[in-house]
Order: sequence, then C-alpha cells, then structure tokens
Amino acid sequence: IMEEPKVEYSFNNYQTTVLFDTASATLSADASGSLKQLVMATGLAQSVISVQVIGHADTRGDEAYNMTLSEQRMRSVSDFLEGLKLKVTSMFAKGETSPVIDDQGEDLAKSRRVHVAIKTRHLKD
Repeated sequence: IMEEPKVEYSFNNYQTTVLFDTASATLSADASGSLKQLVMATGLAQSVISVQVIGHADTRGDEAYNMTLSEQRMRSVSDFLEGLKLKVTSMFAKGETSPVIDDQGEDLAKSRRVHVAIKTRHLKD
C-alpha cells in the first residue's frame, strides 16, 4: 500500500499597529509604509487565513464621535490592504474602549491606532 505523502503546514502571525493624527482617519506615509511591508511579509505564505483590522480612538471627544472615528480609521486601513490585494476577513471598531495607558495615564498618540493581525499558512519543507 502506497502511503500518501503527508503535507505539513506551519502557521505565522504578522502584526502591526499604525497611528493616526487627532480627529483624522487619513493614513500617514509612515502608516502606509508599515502596511505595505506587512503585506510584503505575507507574500511568502502559501495562503492567508485571516486578516483582522481593529480601529481605536483616544478618550477625548464623546463616545459616539470616537466610535465613528475608530470605524473610519478601520476602513482606511482595510481599503488600503484590499488595494494591495489582501482581503480583510474581520473588522472591529472599538472607539475609546481600549486606550493605551502608561504610568502617566493615557498615551493619546498611541491610543489613536489601528491594529492589524494576519495569520498565514506555510508549507513545511
């Protein structure tokens, strides 16, 4: 009986966080560069399993405004990724619910962010 060769896979997780200016959902040159690098890194994968995009806002401004802003940021990033032929599988807008806190309190700049997590599958040699 011939045995089927067993195909083995390994899985990788790629992540990046891009930051935004106050009250803005526009991708900076830095953010675009980071996202392009992320997509290039996934190019070696045999397949992309999931692409998750999570938008955030800092706690200034009211809750509804921040929810909308985090949604706009999430969409900016997902549109950019889809423009690079990377299909986004899930999106979440978190508004101001997950601020970045350090010893001094909230780090406003770091709270204005979109987090991208990509899971890929690779053939094992």
